[in-house]
Amino acid sequence: MKRKVVITPSSFGQVSSKPLEELKQYFDDIVINNTGKKIPSSDVVNFYDNTQYSIAGLEDLSSNILSHLPNLRVISRVGIGLDNIDLKYTSDNNIKVLNTPDPPTDAVSEMTITAALSLSRNLINYNKDLHMEHWNKSVSNSLKNRNVFIIGFGRIGQKVGKYFSFFGSKVCYYDPYIESKNIDNIFKKIEFKEGLLQADIISIHSSSKSELLGDAEFKLMKDNVIILNSSRGYHINELALFQNLKSKKVSSCWIDVFREEPYKGDLITLDNAILTPHISTYTKICREEMEMQAVQNLLNEI
Repeated sequence: MKRKVVITPSSFGQVSSKPLEELKQYFDDIVINNTGKKIPSSDVVNFYDNTQYSIAGLEDLSSNILSHLPNLRVISRVGIGLDNIDLKYTSDNNIKVLNTPDPPTDAVSEMTITAALSLSRNLINYNKDLHMEHWNKSVSNSLKNRNVFIIGFGRIGQKVGKYFSFFGSKVCYYDPYIESKNIDNIFKKIEFKEGLLQADIISIHSSSKSELLGDAEFKLMKDNVIILNSSRGYHINELALFQNLKSKKVSSCWIDVFREEPYKGDLITLDNAILTPHISTYTKICREEMEMQAVQNLLNEI
């Protein structure tokens, strides 16, 4: 019987051929997603047809779909999040699920601090003005002495905290699953409401499966707060964010993740929203390391 693996991330193998070459040594049948986009829910069952192994992306692997894949035994996710996978179903049906939590840390942290600097120093508007031959100068904000509130203080949250601290920011965090005794004492653990009340910059790096910032939370925030989200699209109520950006209660934001992707919502109409297409992990080093780790995770289960 031929050994088959499906590869669903559309960018797999584009940075380096090593992950694919490694798979070819162990699999006779390799099916690759060449569409350039995420596989829609309606096509997942056909794409996964008769396979035991998967190098998975963000496609829908809910119980409704997994129940039509009786041969599936291993899902090796390229990335951290497992929200698209029904973990109860996989556990009940002996389907092994693996991910790659380490490689994205540097790439996502770099992107977050890049966005924070760009928004704080008004880089986007200066560039836009000068391209229109407008020589406009204004005083912007440094990261020094700014109150930064990080929601979710795992690998990425802690690395982001270190970057902000390097620039002289005062970093506080909220994470009910992290004990402060295990964290560097330059970071202060505080309650969620307290963090919202005092923050100049809010950066979300949570694994929570619920909305974190809605109308009530925005009302607690200081005026001119900056919001950064590279975690989950559903962590922020988009309508509330839109309204607060428009009123300038929120001075600006950077969003890399959305409830619906590709994103075509109202935030694209606002100049004070920097929007990127879920590319925080898209560095050459990060992509190769994630793909190689996903391949190795899979091979360990053969």
